[in-house]
Amino acid sequence: MASFPTPPAATAAARPLERRGVLILLGTLYLSQGLPYGFFTQTVPVLLRQSGKSNTLVGLSLLLMLPWGLKWLWAPYVDSRRGPGWRAANGQIWPLGLRRSWILPLQWATAAVMLGLGLVDVSTGLPWLLAALLVVNFLSATQDIATDGLAIELLPPGDRGLANGLQVGAYRLGMILGGGLLLMFIDRLGWHLAFGLMAAALVLATVPILRHREAETASVSSPSAPSIHPMRAAAEWFALPGARRLALALVLYKAFDAMASAMTRSLLVDRGYDLGDVGAANGTVGSITALLGAMLGGWIVQRAGTGKALGVLGVLQTLAVAGWIVPALGHASDGVLYAVIGLDQFWGSAATAALFAHMMNHSRSTHAGADYTVQASVVVLATGVASGLSGVLCDALGYPLFFTTVTALTLVGLVTALRLLKAAPTLATTR
Repeated sequence: MASFPTPPAATAAARPLERRGVLILLGTLYLSQGLPYGFFTQTVPVLLRQSGKSNTLVGLSLLLMLPWGLKWLWAPYVDSRRGPGWRAANGQIWPLGLRRSWILPLQWATAAVMLGLGLVDVSTGLPWLLAALLVVNFLSATQDIATDGLAIELLPPGDRGLANGLQVGAYRLGMILGGGLLLMFIDRLGWHLAFGLMAAALVLATVPILRHREAETASVSSPSAPSIHPMRAAAEWFALPGARRLALALVLYKAFDAMASAMTRSLLVDRGYDLGDVGAANGTVGSITALLGAMLGGWIVQRAGTGKALGVLGVLQTLAVAGWIVPALGHASDGVLYAVIGLDQFWGSAATAALFAHMMNHSRSTHAGADYTVQASVVVLATGVASGLSGVLCDALGYPLFFTTVTALTLVGLVTALRLLKAAPTLATTR
């Protein structure tokens, strides 16, 4: 039987991509994660609230994002072993490379799940939608491990601020397409066509990574290359000087901002907005401003460094959270509400871009995916728990007092986080 030919571009040392090529490649991968995330996060909370479910249940539904917080458990495996790539008829591995062997099958699997959901009547099949959300989060979180490792390998330190702005921005662009524009036209398109378009977009977004050729290294040239035990990988990172202070700072910097965001869609529903309105307000206007904010955040990091950027953007993020007190009181016009959404997403994404750049700078190149994943998992677990508890607190306090309380917590968390970052030594990194 004929074997697969080896592509001429797949050499022992892959040809380095130009800067623009790297940014396009990474941008499409992060956009792919934002597509289903935007659809689910905009849709599920609204459907739950419209069906009369409590804010407590709406908040708890966000725990379906748990795979993003637990991905550190399988990150070392993804970081050191080939994924379920292709094999030639003679048993030889098709030269996908370490990262591509994970990214391609995972992204295609995500597209298959979305295509399968198109066969389900979502109006009566909410359990299927929730189950799909959990599966897609697992697939996307695993793809993210490989993508982050690829990003750290391809990006020199000087480009990380800009690239993290692109990362957040591309992710938000995916949310615009999947959670904003799609929801605005969902009544015209129908659920089946909407899911089909989502699947097609995910497949199309694999073109840049499909054309990319990774450099092969001795440590990953075999599918049986050893992987670090996840507990050991996490323990190694936490054993680095200043790592525990950094982890606590990561928690405090984003947890309360996430707590506020978790209840914004319920607030919109209770103010009379339907699914299309939420798509236009939160999914489109919010995501567009978030994309712009992410780019600005990356630019500020390039100019001022992560330390100053985290401080300035953290203050603006806190002020944006405080803006939700106005619509919570019930006195906001549509224009004011859109402004609140835009400012919240803009400054929140700018601060996130700075935080991601800081996390990359504290990842060793020899354990790039695992180190970054440990830090990202700390953030996701913190924001996930905060989001899950948001509904309980909101039901107990009501919208005005809830957003006032969360604003105060965000401010306290920011001040404490900045003090911890200032006191903690810089983690030793190598490239």
